[in-house]
Amino acid sequence: MKKSTLIGIVVVIIAILCGGFYFISNQLSNNQIQARYTSAMSAGKSAVEQKDYDQAKSDFTKAYAIKNTDEASAYASQAGNMSDAESDIKEAQYDDAINELNAVIDQAHGYDVMVSQAKSLKRTINEVKDNYTNQIKPLLDKAQQAETDKDYSSEVDYFKQVLALPYINGKYYKEYKQEATNGLEQAQALLKNQQKSKKTSSAEEDTGTAGTTGAGAMGDHKVNGKTVKESTIDAIRKRITALGYDGSSWSPQDIIDLYRQAYANGHKTADSITADDINAWLK
Repeated sequence: MKKSTLIGIVVVIIAILCGGFYFISNQLSNNQIQARYTSAMSAGKSAVEQKDYDQAKSDFTKAYAIKNTDEASAYASQAGNMSDAESDIKEAQYDDAINELNAVIDQAHGYDVMVSQAKSLKRTINEVKDNYTNQIKPLLDKAQQAETDKDYSSEVDYFKQVLALPYINGKYYKEYKQEATNGLEQAQALLKNQQKSKKTSSAEEDTGTAGTTGAGAMGDHKVNGKTVKESTIDAIRKRITALGYDGSSWSPQDIIDLYRQAYANGHKTADSITADDINAWLK
């Protein structure tokens, strides 16, 4: 065999071996890429099953970085839209959420599981939107107006109505429930203080501030069997001043005693008290 022929045979054998090694190496590399891609896609699908769309988006994006497929790209986009839709719902941005879900449903090369989830969530959002618009928001608005009007009793009732709604414990109503709960606690506190204030004011109106040391001081606060009210004391004080005396120097008890004496003389109103009544009492 000629030397040149032998060399040619060796070259051919080497080429065949190199080609085989390249093919095997390339095949192994492709298998590894496919395995990594499949693993990332599987992880993303598992996250979708758990409705953890942020994680799903991360997994599908990773899969796309390994192997640029339309499927991985579409799945990542869908997962992102699902996550955005849930965020929009929490902020009561229902129209935006529906737009996000429509994008999931219409996504080319999309994942059928997410399409099904999007359709279900869309129905839920429409129901939530309807409940919020027609029931929750009107009650919360009325509660706010009642607080502005200091009608705390009505405010308490409106918040209780929100908390009594049959669906208020649902996933997408948590923020409204918390708002109503916090509002109710505040309204109840305001109502309690208001009632306490009214009770105190009523007591002061009934007993007046007769005596030299203010409300509740010792002394006879009654005229004709009835406790003299603060408004009557103020009216008599003005009458005393109008008749030329220093009404500001008279104590509430002094005014009541004057009124008792004038009443006995037939002068039963502040305006009917005369200078003679005053002079008689001063003596």
